[in-house]
Amino acid sequence: MIPFRQRKQTSLREESSSHPRTLAQVSAGNEVVVLGYDHLADSQRQYLQAYGILPGRSVCVIARTPVTIVQVEQTELAFENEIAKRVIVQ
Repeated sequence: MIPFRQRKQTSLREESSSHPRTLAQVSAGNEVVVLGYDHLADSQRQYLQAYGILPGRSVCVIARTPVTIVQVEQTELAFENEIAKRVIVQ
């Protein structure tokens, strides 16, 4: 069994003052909620949805370089930064 990585939970104060940004802007170790997508091709959107990157879903950013790596439930996924820039999160 692979252990879950430590997640940095945002405080209630941070959460209330947060504003939408892209997945590419989130620092490693932070957990965010997916709000939607910005100008993605249908095939790219379907790819993200198939792997659980859905509006309302929490994801934890594990790394940002050389690619953006996120954990969705028990699955780790890697995205090119151009894709991560088009996923809107809060």
